[in-house]
Amino acid sequence: MTTMISKATEANRARCYNCPDRHERYCSIDAAPATWHAAAGNCPKGRYATSPSAPKVATPEPPKLERTTPEPPKPATPVIHRRVKIDVPTATGGNCSLLPLPEHGGEFLMLWRPDFTQVHACRLDFGYRVIPGTHVDLDMVQKEDPRVIRRGSEIIATMSFHGLPATLPRMELWSITSTSPIVAAPVYCLDDPGIPSYRPRCEKNWMPWVHGGNLYFTYSIQPHRILRAEFRNGGRVEVAYATDWQAPHWRREWGQEFRGSTPPVQLPDGTWLSTFHTVTRDGYRHAFFRYSGEPPFKVFAVSRRHVLSPADATGRNWRQRNDPRRRCIFLMSMQIEGDLVRLAGGDNDCASVVLEMSLCQILEDMVNV
Repeated sequence: MTTMISKATEANRARCYNCPDRHERYCSIDAAPATWHAAAGNCPKGRYATSPSAPKVATPEPPKLERTTPEPPKPATPVIHRRVKIDVPTATGGNCSLLPLPEHGGEFLMLWRPDFTQVHACRLDFGYRVIPGTHVDLDMVQKEDPRVIRRGSEIIATMSFHGLPATLPRMELWSITSTSPIVAAPVYCLDDPGIPSYRPRCEKNWMPWVHGGNLYFTYSIQPHRILRAEFRNGGRVEVAYATDWQAPHWRREWGQEFRGSTPPVQLPDGTWLSTFHTVTRDGYRHAFFRYSGEPPFKVFAVSRRHVLSPADATGRNWRQRNDPRRRCIFLMSMQIEGDLVRLAGGDNDCASVVLEMSLCQILEDMVNV
């Protein structure tokens, strides 16, 4: 027999353990009238109980989440922390190379190419400002892209010959015999890289560096081909080491031909850090690569992606009148002081520029190859 609970027994009415507002006459879940079985004491829908001791409906446990080790964040692409345009004393700036001069109290020697026919030099103060009275025209005809390094106490400058015929292979080696005033003297013409099956072409982008007292040139990046200079019987070079490597992470649209940029710098652990550039339809891209400190100087790490792109160039490139979209920064020198990486070069073939970056960021962004 089914009966409705009367008002007289309101004090003994059952409590609802499921509805949040404990309605006894109506269920707040579906607003249906509460009908009771006197014998069973339970609501036909199972939502009411006549006794506080009635079992509560079990609350489902939240799903257990598997503990997973979070992936480490990907390193950020190295960024330019400081950028300085050098106010050169010529009509235009161009590809430049810097060398610290501790003998001049923190100054820099700077060589740059204002056009394709000459090379100029000056000294800069610690703020990259030209020191008055130090600017000279080195009277180097048809030279371009000077790179300057130290070999012991000697300062060496290398540059490519930019003349006719265009296929004439020639790299020139000059000695900076004085820095006050700045004086340069020719040493050797290196006109044959000594590579088997070599065909003469316009030679550029040889990167000079010194190891064990010997002068080397990084001739190509991939393969990593290194030339050793010999001066006993006149100036000549020969292939000393050649190792191959691959960078499967490097995208095709970033450019596939790796070309030399800055002379390498040896890190405290003995390995070498340098830069290369690629050429694409819209300009140049630069990245870093690292190789072992002992022969055969095998490349073992490369930047995850390019660290400089055409978007980093400023001004209008006068060489690209027919295609103003082509833009480039071309790096020519690098020094490392603690975490500071100082890069110098040309900005869109119209200015000389210094870029400062973080060594830690550069190394963390590299991948093994």
